[in-house]
Amino acid sequence: MIMPFGLIAAPILIKRNKANNRYYRLIYLISVVSLLTNLFILAVIIADRFNWGITSYR
Repeated sequence: MIMPFGLIAAPILIKRNKANNRYYRLIYLISVVSLLTNLFILAVIIADRFNWGITSYR
């Protein structure tokens, strides 16, 4: 439920973050890390849905 929110919120924060903000670099870093984490979670969900990377012992 939180993953789609992170995929929407992180790019908005990156775009609206101004260089004159005191925590400009910190906000940018956290937003990029959050975006990458959410993309990884999305990839895991898709891989799980299509059974990619699962080894069968049958």
